[in-house]
Amino acid sequence: MASSTDHVKKMSPRQLNTIVHIFQTRTYAEAARQSGIKERTLYKWLRDSDFQNALCEAKQNLYQTAMVKMQAQVSLACTALTDALQDQNCPHYVKIRAADSVLSNVFRFVEVEELRSRVESLEEIFADENTVFDPQIRKFSSGYTEQADAGRENNQDAARNTDDDEKTD
Repeated sequence: MASSTDHVKKMSPRQLNTIVHIFQTRTYAEAARQSGIKERTLYKWLRDSDFQNALCEAKQNLYQTAMVKMQAQVSLACTALTDALQDQNCPHYVKIRAADSVLSNVFRFVEVEELRSRVESLEEIFADENTVFDPQIRKFSSGYTEQADAGRENNQDAARNTDDDEKTD
């Protein structure tokens, strides 16, 4: 498998410059103009898998950089929200907005943590290759059984028959 930077190494300086301009402008036409290339050339590059991969990697790096910068400001943001909530001279609409922001983010954090926990549990269940999901009872069972395999085949046959019935209608 090719490393994630192999496609970047294949890019010309002009292509790399164009990728930068894509993120600095609102349209591909502007990016092409600022890069000194024809718009048609940019669209040709956008169809190239190496260029697509380099663009995708640049976008991921951009998001990671932004996330690191935002994470560095979390403490300051929390302090600002707390100060606004506690400031007697602060207008009520600002306090309401600050409270809403705090509560929304706390609820979102709780949801994300719950989902993370559930995904980890599912990953542990499916780490065992013999785990089978029985759609009849909507439960997981460990260990391979002929009965579970037969049940799965019956469900697949029933689904095929239903599909065939719908096609003839």
